[in-house]
Amino acid sequence: MDMETLFDRWKSKELHKDQRFIPDGIVNSEKWVKSPHKILFILKEAYAKRDEEPAFDLRSTIKKQKARTKSLKPLGQWAYGLHHTLSNNSLTSFVRDGTLIDEALFSSAVINIKKSKGTKTSKNKKPHTICG
Repeated sequence: MDMETLFDRWKSKELHKDQRFIPDGIVNSEKWVKSPHKILFILKEAYAKRDEEPAFDLRSTIKKQKARTKSLKPLGQWAYGLHHTLSNNSLTSFVRDGTLIDEALFSSAVINIKKSKGTKTSKNKKPHTICG
C-alpha cells in the first residue's frame, strides 16, 4: 500500500472526519534514499492558525517554506548537525541558516503524532488517544 492510500484510509476514520487531516512523512524521497542516515522528527501535532485554513501536506509545505520558519528552521539545523556528526564521527560547526540546512531537512522525514485538530497550545495526552 502506498502512503497516499494509507492517508486516505486514515483520514476517513471517525476521529478525522470533517477535520483538516495533515499528511506528513519523508520530505523528499530521492534525497531520503541517497542519505546515508535516516533522520525522523516526531512532532506532537499539526497546527494551522485559523480553522478556516485548508488542510495542507506537511511534506509540500516543508519543500515550499524550506527551513525558514520558526518551526522548520530548528529541524533543519538539527538535521544538518545530525547528518554531519554521524558522517564525520565528530561535532560539526553550527550552521544558522541557508541551503545546507534546507537540504538536510529535505533528506529527513517529519511526522506529527496527531494528524488533525491541531491547536496552538497542546495538552499532554496519551498518544493512543490522539493517533486514531
